[in-house]
Amino acid sequence: MRFLLPISILIITSANCLVIDCDYKSTWAGYTCVVQNLIRSSQSDVTVTAVNGNHAIGKSKFNVAAIDARGLSVPRFFVNLNRFLPNLETVLIEKGMTEIHKEELAQFPSLKRLYLSNNELQVIEPDLFKFNQKLELIFFDNCKIKSVARNVFDKLDSLTYLGFNNNPCYSGHVENNRGQALDLAAKIYENCGSSMATFSGYGSESCVAKNDFGDFRVEVRRKFEELSKKLEQLMDETSRYVKIAKESCDTD
Repeated sequence: MRFLLPISILIITSANCLVIDCDYKSTWAGYTCVVQNLIRSSQSDVTVTAVNGNHAIGKSKFNVAAIDARGLSVPRFFVNLNRFLPNLETVLIEKGMTEIHKEELAQFPSLKRLYLSNNELQVIEPDLFKFNQKLELIFFDNCKIKSVARNVFDKLDSLTYLGFNNNPCYSGHVENNRGQALDLAAKIYENCGSSMATFSGYGSESCVAKNDFGDFRVEVRRKFEELSKKLEQLMDETSRYVKIAKESCDTD
């Protein structure tokens, strides 16, 4: 593997690119690219231009079922990775990721397991898994998620494991149970739900995500308690006036 590093450095000096050095081995996820090194000219380089590594006898890029980049910082999901590893079913990235988008996941329609715990993610956007309907396991544990688009998990008919432990807006996880996964998703929507508001300004429209559902519930509860107290006071006042009126009638 060491002789690949000088070659990768020569490649990267000629253009902005991302080179992945793999150690291919059999793991619980199948034939896996265990990432040894990410070579790039800057942290903003996300477009993969080469995947290096020696395949096992009889194996090729078409046999690679998983990529494991745990321990390496990956601020954004790899773009163009499907050109080199077209049949991924498992992705493990557990450091440094700040955002992820459906266009990036769309390159792997056969994706079944997505491990994104311990990242810096804060927002789960609408339709994130639109092109990944085969997902069975999703891990978002120990991230910094504050906003989750409603219904983002609902069309994943094979989803049985949903990990969402230790996030700012909610904490919970479910294993091997489709019904419970949907129940957990509903709780996540309730506590982390985002709404999209469109506003116009200076001739342009912008879309702003509001992580206000939890605050909205608190405000509704507070208003309800205030109204309940006022209603109780009104009923007491009404009873008092009825009593006074009745006593007046009895006197007459």
